[in-house]
Amino acid sequence: MDSITGTSLGGSDDLCVRIDNEDCPFVISSIMVFKDNLDIELIRDQFRQLVIKFPRFRSVIYGGTFWSRYKWREINDFDVCDFIETRQLGIGNLEELKECAAKCISETMDLDQSLWRAYAIYGLEGGKCSALVIKVHHCIGDGQGCMHALLSLTSDGHDQLLERIKFFKDKNSFLSSESKIQTSFFTYLMGFLYNFLLFMVMIGYALFEPIGLIFMSICSRQNLKYVGNVKYTRKTLNWTEEIKTSDISIIRKTFGVSFNDVLVTIITRAIRIYFTEINDLLDEELMIFIPISSRVSTNLDCNNSAIVSLKEQTIEESIKHVQKRMNELKKQNFASYLIYLFYEYWPIPGIYFKKMLYSIQSNGHGVITNVPGPMRPLTFAGQKVTKFVVTPPQNFPGGLGIGVVSYAGKVTCSIYEDIMPQYPNISKRIAELISEEFEIYLKAAKKLD
Repeated sequence: MDSITGTSLGGSDDLCVRIDNEDCPFVISSIMVFKDNLDIELIRDQFRQLVIKFPRFRSVIYGGTFWSRYKWREINDFDVCDFIETRQLGIGNLEELKECAAKCISETMDLDQSLWRAYAIYGLEGGKCSALVIKVHHCIGDGQGCMHALLSLTSDGHDQLLERIKFFKDKNSFLSSESKIQTSFFTYLMGFLYNFLLFMVMIGYALFEPIGLIFMSICSRQNLKYVGNVKYTRKTLNWTEEIKTSDISIIRKTFGVSFNDVLVTIITRAIRIYFTEINDLLDEELMIFIPISSRVSTNLDCNNSAIVSLKEQTIEESIKHVQKRMNELKKQNFASYLIYLFYEYWPIPGIYFKKMLYSIQSNGHGVITNVPGPMRPLTFAGQKVTKFVVTPPQNFPGGLGIGVVSYAGKVTCSIYEDIMPQYPNISKRIAELISEEFEIYLKAAKKLD
């Protein structure tokens, strides 16, 4: 196997290192729950296979400067035992597991060490069950890439993931003709000009940072902002009850939309209701970052943010509105080309000043990632996986990290967020509202069917 030592990080991977924030580490995480206790030695054996197959997991980054990108260096005496930890629950209920997982995910990693960790958690349900939390820095791979790597260690996992990706593509190919937006050359041109202006703003920001800070503060979100100089260090993690993919298909077919459209609509509605319940709906629109495809490390398609309305809408209006925004997002490949060139081939990586990037990220309310998972149950280290959850990184302190993953015919949505007193029970309540809103949309779809 060829060594990756001395290989430069791709454009997006290098960027992920530079925007890493100790308040919200730029990591992708997964939580697997098992019906029995895991054997720690078997876990270590599984990860020994992982680092052999994927050399980034046994490597460190080095050499990143204002003028040059970071590079990979493989560790010759790498020992997976240094990166696998154990945790013991006290009460052993689901709430304690979520709290423990949130703490594991939020712990910062030393950039001088390999950028992944695994946590075996014991004591769940009176000591009968266990869980495994795995977090991987985004510079190692995106959500889809990390899913490929980790599922390669489970029974039939890698092949199932490929099947699932095809399943989602097939589902999206049966959209009604109304959903297929015809993008004119004028639209492409406007998108290109918009991104060119954004490019100039980024350069101007880097050169005239004080003015840039004022500009970004005007454009930034009002909801989910830190108050004053308070720094919140604790995180909260919750996830929804399992949603049947067959029920999502009913909504999808009734309204002629995609799987992703359904989930983004319901998540958006849940967020709106939460802000309304606490009498704090300040923004009229929700800006969310949504990865829309599997990408190699050198492909930095910047069309991954969408703005959806937070205004009151009927069920059909809301789902069609999201469908339109998602399709616009997918159709803007040409418009992102200039930005792609900037990030991928710009000779001075240091131009991405942290404060500039943080300000741009802070405009968004959160990240929603939809990862197609296995269609059949898996086993890991000899134990059956009964629950599978993923979480993306937060875009910025205060931003929501929302992970959507399918597993064995069911979907789970996770909510990862800072614990902020002005937003009480935010992750738990939004998770509850997603389940409640889904039932409302499902009932409406069945009525129209």
